[in-house]
Amino acid sequence: MNPHHLYKDQNRFSWTRIDMLLVVYEQTIDAIQRGADAIAAGRTNELISIRLRTMKCLVTIIDGLNQNAGDTPQQILRLCLFVLDQVETDELESWQSALKIMQTLYDGFQGIQDEAREAEHRGEIPALDASA
Repeated sequence: MNPHHLYKDQNRFSWTRIDMLLVVYEQTIDAIQRGADAIAAGRTNELISIRLRTMKCLVTIIDGLNQNAGDTPQQILRLCLFVLDQVETDELESWQSALKIMQTLYDGFQGIQDEAREAEHRGEIPALDASA
């Protein structure tokens, strides 16, 4: 096996759920920022692909929520649905609002990342499925 591929595989398997979640939020924030930048620069013709990327990221977040795990996932779902609604417009203010919401969520998860990693290593949070 190519050593580079082996390294990448080992790196992937050492990820925790919080690491993966933060990457998805970073991708979402990046997409929303690109959309806001495109609107601000008058490049609305770019919005279709940016909007699609943003929606894919948001659906990934929504799909990963465990709605049976209390109120927090339900709150995140409501926020993600609101953000989806915001990015369906061509209004800069809507995209900026969406960006603030996702950045706030990201900051919250970033603030608990060490605790989440420890909980996963202790088995309190199920580990990522390496076969997925």
